[in-house]
Amino acid sequence: MGRVLTAKNGYANAVVERVYSRARRLCEAMPEDATVFPVLLGLAIYSATRAELMSAHELSGRLLDLALQSNDPVWVVEAHYARGISFSWRGDFREARKHLELASEAYHPQQHRAHLALYGQDPGPICLCRGSAVLWHLGYPDQALTRMEEALVLAERFAHPFSRAYVLIWAAWLRIFRREVAEAGERIDRALTFATEQAYPFWAAMAAQQKGWLSAKQDQKERAIAQIEDGLARMQAVGTQVTQAYTMGFLGEVLGSVKRASDGVRLIDRALDQVNRTRERWCDAELLRLRGAILAAAEPTDCHAAEISFRQAIERSREQGAKSWELHAATSLARLLAEQGKRAEAHDLLATTYGWFTEGFGTPDLNEAKALLDELR
Repeated sequence: MGRVLTAKNGYANAVVERVYSRARRLCEAMPEDATVFPVLLGLAIYSATRAELMSAHELSGRLLDLALQSNDPVWVVEAHYARGISFSWRGDFREARKHLELASEAYHPQQHRAHLALYGQDPGPICLCRGSAVLWHLGYPDQALTRMEEALVLAERFAHPFSRAYVLIWAAWLRIFRREVAEAGERIDRALTFATEQAYPFWAAMAAQQKGWLSAKQDQKERAIAQIEDGLARMQAVGTQVTQAYTMGFLGEVLGSVKRASDGVRLIDRALDQVNRTRERWCDAELLRLRGAILAAAEPTDCHAAEISFRQAIERSREQGAKSWELHAATSLARLLAEQGKRAEAHDLLATTYGWFTEGFGTPDLNEAKALLDELR
């Protein structure tokens, strides 16, 4: 019932938690604990989606212990998946990559039906798509795109609707991260259409958030505000907390662009408070950068606060090994320093980050950084 209700109502809906908690109590009354694994997995994913990340982390650790003790190949895949998801939301991208890749290596297509029967989704394409997002954060945009294409092919081949919706949504997120508007628009439309057809409220709500980002990039600002607010409300209705802070960030960015800078900064401050409370730190470097960008645009003659935010974003991204977020922040800070006449400092700062990259030189992020470096020379 838990996995059926997950598809019907979303991972983080209260009714899902009640069913899995009831199942857990029943398992604890039994002499054997073999049946507890799928129950704990359901609770771990519920907790992660609610941004109750301490609980999700503890549960995923127990799952991995059970899997390694049992040596059950299906359990091993699912446990590494849960562990990888927990680390990715926390912003520990190196550990997330390790576990998601271990899950992918342990997965075999002949396990497909066993995963669906017990867990309601297929970790084969799902681990590939989540691993793709982690690779992007770590600074490997081309590898990320290749991994996502593999996930899409596998999802199409297996044709399991819920797993396919999962991969379509994350394919759209990757294009958003890469700031590829046309490609993101195509992916978002596919994801939203499919999620709506299949009546998956969780995936439809997430696609609605993404649609707001697209409208903003297409310069339809008022429409974007309405769509993002609607997406946030729909996510709240299904109990989901993860991705809300990031979505609040790009809503703040839109507000800043329509001369509502104070509203935009306040909203991003709320988002930062939320990630500090929940430890959903995967996006806090970008939130800090967006805060700085709004402040810099609103107060071009007094950029001290903006510079502080940009430097905090760089520091946070370096702690996480999030080279793509670091490039965003370094480009923003270099532009700000150049406007203040500090061209040599701006060049050296950006050149250090840009010089780390070994791929992705056709992406908007790296093209923008290269153009700015050429100007600063």
